[in-house]
Amino acid sequence: MTHKKAIIDYFILLAFALALGCQGNGNNNEWYLTHNSNKIEESVPLAPGIISSNQIEYGGNISQKYKEIYFTVNDSSWKSSYPVVSKFTNNKLTTRDTVRFAEKKMQGGDTHISPDGDRLFFASRFNIDTTQNDGNIWVANRTQNGWSKAKKLPQAINSELGEYSPSQTNSGNIYFTRFSEETHGDIYVSKLINGSYQEAVRLPKTVNSKFIECDSWVSPDESFILFVRRSEDGFEDSYGFYDMYISFNTNGKWSQAKNLGGAYNTKFTEGSPSLTHDLKHILYTSNRKSKDPKTFDGSLDIYIQKFDLENVKSKLSF
Repeated sequence: MTHKKAIIDYFILLAFALALGCQGNGNNNEWYLTHNSNKIEESVPLAPGIISSNQIEYGGNISQKYKEIYFTVNDSSWKSSYPVVSKFTNNKLTTRDTVRFAEKKMQGGDTHISPDGDRLFFASRFNIDTTQNDGNIWVANRTQNGWSKAKKLPQAINSELGEYSPSQTNSGNIYFTRFSEETHGDIYVSKLINGSYQEAVRLPKTVNSKFIECDSWVSPDESFILFVRRSEDGFEDSYGFYDMYISFNTNGKWSQAKNLGGAYNTKFTEGSPSLTHDLKHILYTSNRKSKDPKTFDGSLDIYIQKFDLENVKSKLSF
């Protein structure tokens, strides 16, 4: 009887331990809320002290597969920026580390992880084959030892103008912003067909205007796009300096973009939106703790907030 009771007690303890492990382990679909309340309704800084700090952070892009958060850290002069990662290990987000490409650091920003987590895109002014100082989009592949050496994407994407804010979808298509004196900044897409990127095409006027559109994040299935518009330029629906917008893709046609509204935008700057894999939380950058909406200093942090796509769609009358 004693031996039998010991066996039963063992399995009870084992089951209890497993239950505790499942409560807090990395399999939790909302592991990225580790340093925040699991009952997020209003916006809060993401992982205070780990991701959002007194430095300049922006971006915020999650790999659910590898349980990592990629973002960009900039110095106060905005002359030096680096892709950074915070990994979820031992039931918590670890201290952030500068991303290395083939074990070397490389300056750049607008960091974006592909939907499958195996490619890392970013924008950089670094060039080894030209004297141009325009921004270009680069990509690295995940390897067993980290990330490969970064390679610049082809001319179908990288022109003599500045390209920034890449976002790749399940199809391999890449959306990004191209800046010019004529349009200031517009969102383009380069489609991946038979393994080759096609000449980039500007999205229609339902998304782009004569002012600045940037920081696009496109859902993996390309059914909708989140992006940022410089709203102080005279839009009736504007809230602040830069606002976040949304447009839906129906049968290949992009709807008239609409401001996400006061639930997400403030009189300050909001930018770099992205959604978690389950579309239940939105990450974005804001300087709402700054005294000046146009000041990008240590008050620029990454925020997280609950997001209900269907509610947004209904509320904005799409």
